[in-house]
Amino acid sequence: MKYQLLFAQEETIKSISIEGETEISTRLDPDEIKEEKKIGEGSFGIVYVGEFRGNKVVIKKIKQVEENEDKKKEFEKEVAMLDKFRDEYIIHFYGALFIPNKICMVTEFAEYGSLQDIMNKRNITEISKKIRIKFMIDGAK
Repeated sequence: MKYQLLFAQEETIKSISIEGETEISTRLDPDEIKEEKKIGEGSFGIVYVGEFRGNKVVIKKIKQVEENEDKKKEFEKEVAMLDKFRDEYIIHFYGALFIPNKICMVTEFAEYGSLQDIMNKRNITEISKKIRIKFMIDGAK
């Protein structure tokens, strides 16, 4: 993209050419991510609910990544996979941070949990046949 800026100074016109390029990135600004509450923890990392640009999100933060290069590579693979698979039926991936001591990914917060959580919490007979068919069709897409 090229822009020309023109300045008039006593009948003399000078122009300056400016070139710029934008790039879509999944690397996030750490100042835009707010951790609010810890909701889980495992051997790989800690999970928080928080906020990103006004959206309720899940922040998955890895533990001690500088000591374990395999963990870091596994995390990078997961980020790359989430970035490729964008679909209305898959939880939205906002992006990731790759700052030492704050390596994390940010995804949409699923208020009701996963489909598996919903199915496990309810008696299958409570879920109507119509809803079960919708789950299967949506899952097949």
